[in-house]
Amino acid sequence: MTAIYLIPIVSVVMVSASGGLVATVLPDPQDRLRTLIICFVLWGIGTPLSWMIKTLYFLRLTVHEPLSREVIVSALLPIGPLGISAFS
Repeated sequence: MTAIYLIPIVSVVMVSASGGLVATVLPDPQDRLRTLIICFVLWGIGTPLSWMIKTLYFLRLTVHEPLSREVIVSALLPIGPLGISAFS
């Protein structure tokens, strides 16, 4: 298990944050509401999934041997969902 499993989930959370920004410039109030509801649903799906995968990832880091040299860069990937979900 590596942090690479977070990449599809980061994109879902990023879409929810971007949709919240897009909703502020939409002229129709109904379109704003639809966009915000869809973004909230995406945020509600992505954030709990990212927490579940991060829990498994940190468990793997604690219990098993350290990461190999090739995948050590992926140790920074768990920061992405934290920042983006806080922003959205």
